[in-house]
Amino acid sequence: MKDKNDGNILFYVALAILVIFGVLGSTYMIQSSEADRGTFGDMFGFANALFTGLSVIGLIATILLQRKDLNHQRDELHRQNIANFRQNFENTFFNMINVHHQIVNAMTLTYSETNRHSITVPVVVNARGVFRYLFGIIYKSLNTVGDNFHKIYKEQYLHYNYHLDHYYNNFYEVIKFIDESDLIDNKLKNRYSEILSSQLSEHEKLMIFYHIIYYPSRGLKNLVEKYDLIKNFNYDNTVSDFLLSKYSPKLD
Repeated sequence: MKDKNDGNILFYVALAILVIFGVLGSTYMIQSSEADRGTFGDMFGFANALFTGLSVIGLIATILLQRKDLNHQRDELHRQNIANFRQNFENTFFNMINVHHQIVNAMTLTYSETNRHSITVPVVVNARGVFRYLFGIIYKSLNTVGDNFHKIYKEQYLHYNYHLDHYYNNFYEVIKFIDESDLIDNKLKNRYSEILSSQLSEHEKLMIFYHIIYYPSRGLKNLVEKYDLIKNFNYDNTVSDFLLSKYSPKLD
């Protein structure tokens, strides 16, 4: 756009100069007598005035070109700043994703189990296995309707909260970082939230679901519902309708 406008300005300035020279030259050639041509010589005084005017036009054209160039530079700087801000956002976001994985991979839990010889032995689960184990305990303890959920979850969460608190807090910070960023529009916020959701295993999503149902007044539930972060996992035979009714994703 800039090159096109600049070309238009230069074209009209050049056209004005050519027209003036054409008029003066044609008038000179048309004159038939020396006297007339002498009179024509006086026209060059007028021509000087025209050239002065042309110089003013040239100066104005130069100023306009410089202003357009400055506007172009300002636009380029603005685009560069946006690109830099976006890069900073992505760097921070993916660093937070890495921290999320580090927290998951560092999780470990030991429980007792009776083997086939009726001997109690310790069993260690790690990483995502912790979520699978905790979900299994809660799921097996729920009645068919699921209306005893709060009692069951309170017992299990308070017993294992040291395994989960850090995870939930970090997960909340990642979502909040996306939601509160002024550097990206809503379309990109949804895109980054989908990237975050894709990092979660099915049992992570189920445990996040249980957590936000138990603590509905906390900010985590609002953001999980806003971006529907626990979609695309198998609800069948895992979550009762009673509990599902308490989850309200804000679908577009």
